[in-house]
Amino acid sequence: NASLDLGGSFLATTADSLVFDNNFEFSASNPQPPPQLTVNVPIGLRFRDNPGTITVQGTGNNLQFNPEFLEFTRNPTPPGLAVQPGKTLALVGGDINLEGGNLLADGGRIEVGSVDSSSFVSITPIDKGWQLGYTNVPAFRDISLTKKASIDSSSEAGAGEIQVQGRNIKLTDGSAIFAFTGSQPGGTVSVNAADTLEVSGISSDDSVPTTIYTAVYPRGSGTGSNLNIQAKRIIASGGAQIGADTYGEGAAGNVVVKASDSVEIQGSVVIDETLPPVPTAIGTIAQASSTGPGTKLTLETRRLKITDGGQLVTGTFSQSQAGTLDITASESTELSGEGSAISSVVGKDATGNGGTVILKTPNLIIRDQAKINVDGQGSGNAGEVRVTSDTIRLENKGGITAQASSGNGGDVYLDVQDYLLMSGESVISTKAINGNGGNIYINTLTNNRGFIVAQPFGNNDIIANADQGQGGKVVINSNGIFGLFVRTRQDWERLRPQDLDPRNLFTSDITAISRQNASLSGTVQLNTIDVDPSQALVELPNNLPDPRDQIAQNPCQRGIGSEFTITGRGGLPPSPNETLTGNNIHVDLVQPITSGENSQSANINQPKTFPIAGRDIIPAQGWIFNSKGEVVLTAYDPTGNIPQRNSTTAVACPALF
Repeated sequence: NASLDLGGSFLATTADSLVFDNNFEFSASNPQPPPQLTVNVPIGLRFRDNPGTITVQGTGNNLQFNPEFLEFTRNPTPPGLAVQPGKTLALVGGDINLEGGNLLADGGRIEVGSVDSSSFVSITPIDKGWQLGYTNVPAFRDISLTKKASIDSSSEAGAGEIQVQGRNIKLTDGSAIFAFTGSQPGGTVSVNAADTLEVSGISSDDSVPTTIYTAVYPRGSGTGSNLNIQAKRIIASGGAQIGADTYGEGAAGNVVVKASDSVEIQGSVVIDETLPPVPTAIGTIAQASSTGPGTKLTLETRRLKITDGGQLVTGTFSQSQAGTLDITASESTELSGEGSAISSVVGKDATGNGGTVILKTPNLIIRDQAKINVDGQGSGNAGEVRVTSDTIRLENKGGITAQASSGNGGDVYLDVQDYLLMSGESVISTKAINGNGGNIYINTLTNNRGFIVAQPFGNNDIIANADQGQGGKVVINSNGIFGLFVRTRQDWERLRPQDLDPRNLFTSDITAISRQNASLSGTVQLNTIDVDPSQALVELPNNLPDPRDQIAQNPCQRGIGSEFTITGRGGLPPSPNETLTGNNIHVDLVQPITSGENSQSANINQPKTFPIAGRDIIPAQGWIFNSKGEVVLTAYDPTGNIPQRNSTTAVACPALF
């Protein structure tokens, strides 16, 4: 339980030397006298071969966690390595291991850097002490936090800054990097991994998740600390939490997560048997005690994968507005498994409105009960979902929803370049219980090539219904819609009179109705090019054309309305008006040969011919259908609108020559 309490800033390093601006280096292992007396401030740390490891041991942090609302509480400061308020605590070396150790700087600055050989770390004086720079570091080493270790710059005034820089950074066992702020704005928390950042698991007593976290204290009026995370690959698993919340008057800090390769959010954990599992989550929440709003979470990566109950989330449990999720995955996004979600949540007792979920990715797959959703469980409105993608596949109960209990349903906007594919009881819904149904807008005509396909009898539905209020609106612009049936309220009274619920019918449907009030049905507007054969027969127009306008009345007259061409044979051109081409066969004239010799030729039996009685050619006057449904041209007018031609007076076409 030992602790080190320092009166000023403190820097612990395994560097070979301190470098001053006059190129003098001070080295404990190889001391050299300076050329003259100097009081210069060092400008950097030089690491030569194999920087040494720094290890800090301790009893771990005192965080507590409420699994119902995903709330962290910071208890009195635990013993650890601490500096005076507003000062800098820095550890710079090779590998850095915090084994239950706590690094504490109340409103100050904490620097943790792990560097490899031949590195130079710059030192810049600032009001709080020093700021370290890693521009001239060719490679980094690893940092680990285990056994509830912590890096904590919290303050009742304004939280301080934290910068953690390494190659692979790993937090486990309920360890934490965090900053709570009070009356003043919090400083930025930055975690930068050249390779992989891994945040996983909970404490050994199964009570506190591992976390990277910033927050505004209850009754705190300052803006929360911004959280910036960068890595090649980010993995969060086993109930770990990454994010920024507010419990007070101040807004939560912004969260920026960037991974050049991938972000993986995996799994959940049971902390309280009476409550649902705690999802592994990256998010921002306006907690129940807050009056300040949520904030924006920006995530940029190449591949985003959320599985087995992991979540990207923004939400409100208070009167405050939930934040915004702005997600860009340049290659693909995949959600799979029950509970897996990209979501904005309004808690059941909250009056604030839900946030907006924005996703831009070329390929989106949502399957196995995973969802993108805005969920209004309180009286606030649900929020919005906006997805831009080349392809969207909803499989095995996958969904995109914007539903509300008391408030109005949210809106769903889908801009799809190529196709939207729905199968296995998937759903797109803006359903509301007490409020009005939300709106669904699907556009696949941006490049004039997209279409929508649903498994026809797979219970794949597009729903903008309301239980009590006005039904919503469904607007679809597409080259083609296949496998979906548009259903009115009258259809549901016939097909599902007991509940009017499309989720309980095996067909795939588009609907926008009010279940309790027939006069409050919404609208379905389909702007399509292709017709879906599954929609049964297409109604034909009743203004049929007049046969007299479709059939030439005098086909025997040469050069009027008709043309007949015989394709050339044996070197002849296709028509008398065209010249020969180079590909035609040319045969020269030959001189007949006479011979005195007897010649014998085979006798060829010509087939017998039988005369065929001549029949007059009569211009057709119309057509009828025979008993086989075939079209038969007639020499009379079947409509009776013109005088009938008498077969005894019919004349043939006049001779042309």
